[in-house]
Amino acid sequence: MLMIEEELGRPANEIFKDISPNPIAAASLGQVYKARLAETGEEVAVKVQRPDMLRRVSLDMYIMRKIFGAAQVLQDATSKAKTEFVPLFDEWAAGTYRELDYVNEGKNGMKFRDQITSRVAGVAVPDVKFQATSRKILTTGWVNGIKLAELPDDRLNEKVKLGVQCFLTQLLDTGFFHADPHPGNLMVNEKDELVVLDFGLMSEVRSGQSDVFVAAIIHLGNRDYEAVVEDFIELDFLNGDVDRKRVVPVLGAILDQALEGGGAKSINFQTLSSELSQVTFDFPFRIPPYAALVIRALGVLEGIALTGDPKFKMIMEAFPYVSKRVMSTDTPLLRKAFRDIVYVDGVFSAKRLQVLLDSSAGFLGDGDAFVDFDTPSAEAMDPTESIKFLNSEDGKFLRSIIADEIAVSLDVVARSSTVELKRRIPAPLRALPFVNVLNLIPELSEDEIVQLENVREIVKFLSDRQISSKNVTPESLRALLPELGNSASDIGVQVAGQLSELAVRRAFDARRSSGEVVAGRKRFPQSRLQSNLSRWNSNLTKK
Repeated sequence: MLMIEEELGRPANEIFKDISPNPIAAASLGQVYKARLAETGEEVAVKVQRPDMLRRVSLDMYIMRKIFGAAQVLQDATSKAKTEFVPLFDEWAAGTYRELDYVNEGKNGMKFRDQITSRVAGVAVPDVKFQATSRKILTTGWVNGIKLAELPDDRLNEKVKLGVQCFLTQLLDTGFFHADPHPGNLMVNEKDELVVLDFGLMSEVRSGQSDVFVAAIIHLGNRDYEAVVEDFIELDFLNGDVDRKRVVPVLGAILDQALEGGGAKSINFQTLSSELSQVTFDFPFRIPPYAALVIRALGVLEGIALTGDPKFKMIMEAFPYVSKRVMSTDTPLLRKAFRDIVYVDGVFSAKRLQVLLDSSAGFLGDGDAFVDFDTPSAEAMDPTESIKFLNSEDGKFLRSIIADEIAVSLDVVARSSTVELKRRIPAPLRALPFVNVLNLIPELSEDEIVQLENVREIVKFLSDRQISSKNVTPESLRALLPELGNSASDIGVQVAGQLSELAVRRAFDARRSSGEVVAGRKRFPQSRLQSNLSRWNSNLTKK
């Protein structure tokens, strides 16, 4: 009571009533009592800091900093790793000192609530009573509920998935994240909401780093280890001057070993982190201070999940969020990551797009540590949900991709029909001038046949139509547009624009082939359009 009166400047009974005689919870820095606000009668939790904590913490910090300094010397003498232990410790120590300021903790909680509860449904944060809060006293609304770790397994798994979504939103969206999500800080209240407590230890991810985290997960899933190394450099795990020719095969071998074999089905975040730590003995791999808190938080959250589900895979659980993020975020890095998924050797893959859409809806298939983009899940996203996404603002980039593919395919279909018509013309008529012109039209390449199959897949999973690649016609593609709803006009305009550019380019190239110099050639954004035009022009030149 003395601490309350000293900190709040009034007798405790003027602020609280029915204070529990003993703490109902305890932590390293303070103890929690249950009480009621004297003015309103509202039940509250009152966290009171232990006496003399500043001196005690400072002594501990001094001793531990000496230990970390010795660890730095040992590492430098025995390993090529470049983890800076003292700065790493200083980051943690600064967070510990901030934990001693309960006013700051209260502000953190309200900032967290404003950012997260509007983004993730089913998450709650107790209200802070600042009129009864000081540097050493924190008063919040009381939570009637049960600790997350005490839930039965079926409910635990459900709430852990919500917790993963909540944490990923912090890490990859807001950038302001809870760095201490241990079991005592996560509860489920009477409304079945996941309640997050204790905002003393928070950290932040710099602007742009969240996109690199998303890209790294995608590149790991694609096993594009060259890109993973670039991501690690961007995230400050590796120096920019690292010997890429040496580190890529070593990192690839470690990750391949982790992702294959008998243990692949149970690989999790902690296992993957352990495997990656092998790199530190041969290369200047380091853990930047901000990342230490991220790794710790992910490890703690995964540890809770594994108690209810030994097969829980944190990285797989992250994929719905990652998939949505990579399809909807308008940044160059994530646009490239999106293309890395849906284009294989420069050729669009409708199957991979479908897997990406399915994973965004939580249908993850039977991948080991990552979603297998080449193997669709047995369960799939409802076509109406796909169309809803296409119609949304987040689906703008995907609409442009589909428009490009439809434009290319319409051109291919038209040429396919013309080539087929040419074959059916009786031999005596083939010498006629207008028939001879048809010989300028190139046959379909293997890539273009794949394009027709891709469009069939697009039509299938967007409209639930069963269309074979042989039956893909301009009419079948046009029939898809009304089913796309509001996005149809946007896609239609883009398709028309692509086809117009194609027609103009071909007309220019045809005139040039007859000896006329054409200036101001227009560059086309899609490599397959350029490829088709090159083949068309090649035939003209040969003729």
